[in-house]
Parts: sequence; C-alpha cells; structure tokens
Amino acid sequence: MWPVSGKPRPARRAIAKAMTSAAITVAQSTRNETQLAVALKTRDVYQAALMQAGYKAITTEIVPLRKYFPSEDYHQDYLKKNPDGYCGLGGTGVRYPDATRTSAVAERSVPLDVRKLNLKRQLIVFEAEDCAYCRQFKADILDRWQSEVAVVRTMSSTPPAGWILEKSLFATPTVVLFEKGKEVSRFTGYNGDQARFWKWLGFHLLTPAQQKIAYEQGTERPGTGSHLDEKRPGTFVDPITGAPLFRSDSSLTVAPVGRFLQPASGSAYRACGYIARNASC
Repeated sequence: MWPVSGKPRPARRAIAKAMTSAAITVAQSTRNETQLAVALKTRDVYQAALMQAGYKAITTEIVPLRKYFPSEDYHQDYLKKNPDGYCGLGGTGVRYPDATRTSAVAERSVPLDVRKLNLKRQLIVFEAEDCAYCRQFKADILDRWQSEVAVVRTMSSTPPAGWILEKSLFATPTVVLFEKGKEVSRFTGYNGDQARFWKWLGFHLLTPAQQKIAYEQGTERPGTGSHLDEKRPGTFVDPITGAPLFRSDSSLTVAPVGRFLQPASGSAYRACGYIARNASC
C-alpha cells in the first residue's frame, strides 16, 4: 500500500492520541536488506505512475522492523469474516504498472466516454480486476440483463468527464445510478442477494403506485387496471428487470379483475413466485 496523503504513522505510545486525529496512514517495515530493496523499488515505480497522473509524493514511511504488535483478532482475516467487505477500489485509482496486463483490462481502466452513455438515466458498475464479488454480480445480474436501463461496467474509479459522484468509491462492485450526469443512488457490494439489488433499483424506477404493488402486496382497485382489456398480441414484462412475465393471449377476464393463466417461457413468475402483478417480485 502506497498512500499519497496524510501524516507519518505515529509511534505506538502516541496511538491513543492519534485515534482522535484526522487520519492514520500506512508504514512499511522491513526485516532485512532484501525486503528494503523491494520496498524502495516498488515505491519508486508506483511514484512515477502517480506523478504521471498528477499526484504528489508518496508519504508512506519505510522503517526497519524492531517490534511487532499484531492487531486485535477482529481485524484479522477481514474479508473472510466480512464477505461484503471492500475489494480495493478507491484511493487514487492509479494502478501499479504491470507489463502483463492485457489491453482489454487497460482499456476498461480508462474513464468512460460520456458520449457513449445515456445522459437521461445510466447505471455504471464500478469494478476491480480481482474482485470475486464483481464476477458473481456479472454472472447473476449483468449476463441476464434485460432491463431498459442502460448499464455499463468499468474498472476506473473516476466518473465520466463532467459527471458527479456524491462521495468516493470504497468497495466493489459499486453500482451507481446517474440521472443527467449526477449520482442519484448507489448499491455497494454484492453477496448473491439478487432480490435486494432489484428492489433497490425498483425504488428508483417505479411509481409510488407500482411500489405499493411490488413491495407491499397491493393491487389496483377492481376494474381500474390499465391492461384489463389489453388484447394485442405480445408479452407483459417486469418493469424493473425487463424479464418476460405473461403472454397477452393467456389472459382471462374474470370480472372485476383480469388474471393470467400461463406464464411466459422462462418468466420471472416461475423464478420469483410472481402473483399476477405487473411489477417486480
């Protein structure tokens, strides 16, 4: 870790006082000359990359290891104990130079081109290269994406030019909903809970009436449904996920409400227990 801001790490006897200060930065301790040489070399390589990106000098101290005080148990194996923990996104956004990186990864680390985005409403998934949670999110959500909302992935922690993040990114994946170039909301981290993600998105896509139907088991007043007399051939889709629900030719009008007899092939009805409501489960 090579922080580029903050004060040198305080001595252990001053830890109590330092806990009330603005920040505690990272120090590197070396056991021998070999480790010292590696620390100095990696610092200098990364410093060059930081300077090229417009950052100032690295502030991390490199000191000989004299005494070692392990952290408390709850600090150990952090990600194992906290599966929703961060994957390393944030900070400067400048990667350590690696000659083995593929051109595809390098391209995805560049900030997105605003000309290729949807200014009205755009989802951006901020990822990290070695983030298992990002891969799971892609497999569970993105690979099956049918929603009308535009979505794009990036490994850059910098928003598109002129677009505004409300606060810094600190975990991956972080899914940010932008409207007119400004952050509206974000969904941070992913542990496989698909319903939680779609519910988050639904609160920003559905009308209050749709939200009541989707999340509070509500329904329209008898005889008022907008699709009650819909006879055109087609498929009713989930307004959040875009997934097919029912074919229009499978509806049966039973006064005073309409009901669907046959879910569309592979529809969200079978996966989520959808109960004849035109909103997400």
